[in-house]
Amino acid sequence: MTEYLCPLCKDSRHIPNPEDPDGLWVRCDCLNQEIVNRNLARAGVSFPKEDLTLDRLDIRFPNSVINKTSLDVASKMYDKLKQGVFPKALLCLQGPPTGPKEVIVQTLLYGAVRGGLSVNQCTMEQLIANHFQGGEVSLSEEFEKCNILCLNFGSEIQFNVSGNFLHSLVRLHWLSPRNYLFLNTSLGWDDLYKKYGESVTNLFVRYKNAAGFDRRVVFTEVEDL
Repeated sequence: MTEYLCPLCKDSRHIPNPEDPDGLWVRCDCLNQEIVNRNLARAGVSFPKEDLTLDRLDIRFPNSVINKTSLDVASKMYDKLKQGVFPKALLCLQGPPTGPKEVIVQTLLYGAVRGGLSVNQCTMEQLIANHFQGGEVSLSEEFEKCNILCLNFGSEIQFNVSGNFLHSLVRLHWLSPRNYLFLNTSLGWDDLYKKYGESVTNLFVRYKNAAGFDRRVVFTEVEDL
């Protein structure tokens, strides 16, 4: 007797439409799940599914003091993304790379994939390498590969180049309604200024001062220090 990985479609990946048995066949759940898994891998989502939640972060990270405002911002963003809708604000999440910030970033990207959005997650180092060593891929081409470009910046050594890239990407974000830029960094506010200077820091505004600055990147600290 033949054993199938998926008994529902017998590994054909498609089944008759239950609402229209005489019409076109539709994707089986096994194929839909494979597509989701492939998109999650592309998005750089590596945490187990059960860890991709914003609940009980204070218990999961007892040594971190979670900023309740940033968690509320992330929760609203997650609700938007899982509906396939971009948040209105351009957000930058800040926090240590091994703390709750990384869980929040991966959870948000998981929500985006669930919402049918394509995601490309990369570091600034990778973006610079792609641009200068990969056939000079333009920033606009890189930005438009997927619906969402999730960019981690701050650890790169080419800070003059990355400062220019940040300016260009923020401009592309506002000019491209079909694409969304999502930033995250381990640099604190003061370190952001020390590394990039005033011209780049002026792209950002801290969350508590964000009212009236609709075109700034909202810099949101995940943890209270």
